[in-house]
Amino acid sequence: MNNDRISVTKLSTDGLNWVTYCDCMIWTFSLRQWSDHLTSTTITQEFIDTGDINGQTPQSRWDVEEATAKQLIASSIPDHIFNWIKMQIIATDVWNTLRALYQTRSKMIMVNLGKKLQNIKCSNDDDVHAHFTKLNNLREQLSAMGKILGDDEYASILLGSLPTSYEPTTSAINTAADLSGTDITPDIVT
Repeated sequence: MNNDRISVTKLSTDGLNWVTYCDCMIWTFSLRQWSDHLTSTTITQEFIDTGDINGQTPQSRWDVEEATAKQLIASSIPDHIFNWIKMQIIATDVWNTLRALYQTRSKMIMVNLGKKLQNIKCSNDDDVHAHFTKLNNLREQLSAMGKILGDDEYASILLGSLPTSYEPTTSAINTAADLSGTDITPDIVT
């Protein structure tokens, strides 16, 4: 298995796929049984206890996996990000530096996407279906980054984004939901 090619998700330059990238990398390291390289700064006791394998000492195996882990990360990130992390010597430090950089960026991106989602309004001349598609895309981007909007909140955003010419329709939706005792879902709004 160690000679198999590994296919990994590439981290986008803008970092919008950070959460997905991070999860995929953790899965990849777990698949290869390299997870210790993301959390340990030195050879683990488990490596030592396993002893020599195929003529390689535990330290030798650890060093090879360590170098491969760093290369795996390096091959999946944009060049300008590689320049930020390339001075790190061990895989744990490479990973922690990358995480610190993108988790901060992810929070800022989430805030900006959340604001955009809250503030986009459909004008009377806009195509409502295209407008709802745009809002759904923003919701999916937020979800991919780990920010899940509940149906109640999203339905409110959808209703609040409609132009005033839709007030009779939104009032009818609200009244029907109140009379039936059901929640307004995004599907009902769309």
